[in-house]
Amino acid sequence: MADQSTLKYRSLEGRRVGITLTGGASIDDCQVVCAPRHGTSTLWVLLPDGSDAFVPLSAVVEVCEVASAAA
Repeated sequence: MADQSTLKYRSLEGRRVGITLTGGASIDDCQVVCAPRHGTSTLWVLLPDGSDAFVPLSAVVEVCEVASAAA
């Protein structure tokens, strides 16, 4: 069964977020591709340059949805 933090990440799949990491680093305006599943401990994100990354949950301090740009 998924814990509360995993459910929070799943609710952000497909959305644009900013991620604050341990040590003060951040990833701004990325898209959550997939939240952790089946014992995995990484957050799969699409970066602004089009590449993707797997961010260890142990490095995540905060994830906040960013506002969409007005069309």
